[in-house]
Amino acid sequence: MKLKVNKKLFVLLMSGASLALSGCELQDKVTDARNSINRKIVHTVIDYIDKQDKVTDERNSINRALVHTVIDYMDKQDKVLDNSVSNNTISENVTVSNNVVLGDKPEHEVKTLDKDSVEYNAFECDYVECINKTNIYEGDSEDSKVIGYFIPGRAYEFMEDFDDEWYLINYFDQMCYVKKSDTKVVGKDIMQVPMIAKGYVQNDSMLYTNKELSEEKLLLDKFEFVEIYKELNDCYLVQTIDTIGYIPKECVTLLEGNMAVVDISEQELRVYINDIMAKSAPVVTGCVSAHTESDQGLFKIWGQYENFYMTPPNSAWVETCDYYNSACEAIHTAGWRTMFGGDIYLTSGSHGCINSPDYIAHFVHENLTTGDHVLVKK
Repeated sequence: MKLKVNKKLFVLLMSGASLALSGCELQDKVTDARNSINRKIVHTVIDYIDKQDKVTDERNSINRALVHTVIDYMDKQDKVLDNSVSNNTISENVTVSNNVVLGDKPEHEVKTLDKDSVEYNAFECDYVECINKTNIYEGDSEDSKVIGYFIPGRAYEFMEDFDDEWYLINYFDQMCYVKKSDTKVVGKDIMQVPMIAKGYVQNDSMLYTNKELSEEKLLLDKFEFVEIYKELNDCYLVQTIDTIGYIPKECVTLLEGNMAVVDISEQELRVYINDIMAKSAPVVTGCVSAHTESDQGLFKIWGQYENFYMTPPNSAWVETCDYYNSACEAIHTAGWRTMFGGDIYLTSGSHGCINSPDYIAHFVHENLTTGDHVLVKK
């Protein structure tokens, strides 16, 4: 029995199969194309990763070099500290501080203090000293803001010979400008090792050039503050704000703990946290022309107040007030002043208090407490 095949249907089926095959072939081509593109993308990604790996390796190499540089620097600093501490002793009730190296300028040679070649770790730092009274400016123009007054005999750290007219100086951690015509650059020895103690001169006392105390250098006034860097049998190696030398032990009273030092001649307030000078600022002390100069001496803080109205003759509202003597003189903020330091105190000084910029008055209030010392000196 023969099957009858519908030719039209057969042709239609064959055409469909052919189309299906063509579709499959086309799909295969599309798939191949996609695979080819995907392979290219993968290779691109791999190339990118390889490049990133090279960059990372280079960065790691640089980082390793930096780390070794830092380690080498720390090793050198540790040696300096070890040497300085091993060469210094002080009475048992004074803690040796080895946290900070004062002045990191290893390019300077170590100085010789006396004819016997007893060496001390110090370097000569350039300072700009005032010749004629002048202003300290915020910028390199006389039209810029006046930050302070520069008084003959005072000096601040030299930072840069800016141009033919201006020096750049470090004025209480602020970069400022002074005119060359009123100033000169001088050298000043600065101790490079940590101080081991601090104290003050009980009476007018001689500072000596040599440890044998045979060559006089400078007469220190009563209440002069000294930073102590080495203890010898009969004397201390000390630094004042102006110079370095030796002083007999019996002339110095040691001071412990946190304290403030008010320097009337420099019109400066310095705050010591243990044996580290932590912060300083220009201030205005008692008025000379009105005969209300700040009392000199060693005092202790006895009262601390915030948002406080001071009683006459001060009669002023202050943010912080730290009383330190029986005359009710205090270290306090002075919001009515826009300038501090210089020679303001000669004619427009306070009634005896230490008028201070907010930042240093707040620092005193936050870091010193009742019983901490305040030394006021010329």
